[in-house]
Amino acid sequence: MNSNLIIQNKNNKKSKICDPEVSIIIPVYNVEKWIARTIESIKNQVYQNYEAIIVDDGSTDNTKNIILKYTCDPRIKLILRNHQGVSSARNYGLINSKGKYIAFLDGDDYWDINFLSDMINHIEKSDSDICFCGVRAVDENKRLLFENFPNIEIFNGKVLSNYLLGDIQIPTGSYIVKKDIINKYNLKYSEDCKVFEDQEFRIKLLAVGRVSCVKEILLNGTQRKNSTSKVFEPVYLDSLIIFERSISFLKSNLPRRESKMYIFEIMTHTLPWRVASLFVLASLNGYKIKDNKYKIYLFKFIPHSSGDLINYLFHIFFIYFPNKSFLIKLNKIKKMRV
Repeated sequence: MNSNLIIQNKNNKKSKICDPEVSIIIPVYNVEKWIARTIESIKNQVYQNYEAIIVDDGSTDNTKNIILKYTCDPRIKLILRNHQGVSSARNYGLINSKGKYIAFLDGDDYWDINFLSDMINHIEKSDSDICFCGVRAVDENKRLLFENFPNIEIFNGKVLSNYLLGDIQIPTGSYIVKKDIINKYNLKYSEDCKVFEDQEFRIKLLAVGRVSCVKEILLNGTQRKNSTSKVFEPVYLDSLIIFERSISFLKSNLPRRESKMYIFEIMTHTLPWRVASLFVLASLNGYKIKDNKYKIYLFKFIPHSSGDLINYLFHIFFIYFPNKSFLIKLNKIKKMRV
């Protein structure tokens, strides 16, 4: 397949309805076990004025054929393309979207039936640009792993500090955003990152948009056994550049005093913890990092608070002197705390 192929049923009378209010962008790659559940969760929504843009990023399993069964619904559009990565797939979905609001959903996650209705109702009532909700993490058999309830108070529509400091989680699939704010700041996913590309997108969104929150759990996020969050590849370390780009964006688009506050939080908390966690992940997977340029990151951004500093140095010790059995136990403790 040398070019993108768009598959959509245009012969159905329903195709004559007005433009969709919401564009749901779903990048998929080899998700034959879960994609039907994802699409069904969209079709079962109380709110029905949507389009679902499913971008198949070169799947080699039965994903495409499963999706084709749903394209009899003119609201469901399938785009077939060569494998170029999840960021590229999301960006292509954005280009082809028509909705006033944008929602992203991964091909193995699914929504509660009130997701769209509750989110749109809340974002309009609050006159915000972004609205997020709580998330329920489940395993491949839909067994509950944990729930993350967004129990915070939002002041002046800003939650970026809460996000950078780890007080709240806003995973892909847990929010909707006005397309106008995406267009205004020319926001898109960075296609040179294999992991954490969604974090850069969220940092930029939360920096410039007014945020509101539905204090209910409406997203079910699937944690798979072969998830990329549990394995390590050296290219992951190059994803640290997302913080440099985020800092540059903050400097260019926010008042100096506000940008300095967020940059301080990134430099003293978000970035050093990301570096430390990557080194821990490398050790857990038996990978020894030889390139000193990555280790320099560890000492370039040392936390200021004594508590964070102790934990930070604790991580560094096990990065340089890894003990695999201990790191496995540490990883389990972290999951229990989530």
